[in-house]
Amino acid sequence: MKKTIWKFPVPLAEKQSITVSKHAKFLCAKAQHGILTLWALVDNDELNKENVNIRIVGTGEPIVFEYNYLDSATYLDTVLMPDGLVWHVFTGG
Repeated sequence: MKKTIWKFPVPLAEKQSITVSKHAKFLCAKAQHGILTLWALVDNDELNKENVNIRIVGTGEPIVFEYNYLDSATYLDTVLMPDGLVWHVFTGG
């Protein structure tokens, strides 16, 4: 089993999904060169893939996720962007 850390630049969209190996573990979210980026520990030998839901919400913005989304989602990180905006990232759900 060979594991590596992969990065996933993501657009600033409220709702999206990322295809990763089935047992990937998201580690953090940060701004890199002005782009919101997620890092995950992945098993390179894992053939099974899955789509992981990503939700991004700005500070002070209403959360309009599906009913009970936050009950099943995992908070990943808060990202301070170079332009001063602050985004909160959730995975799963």
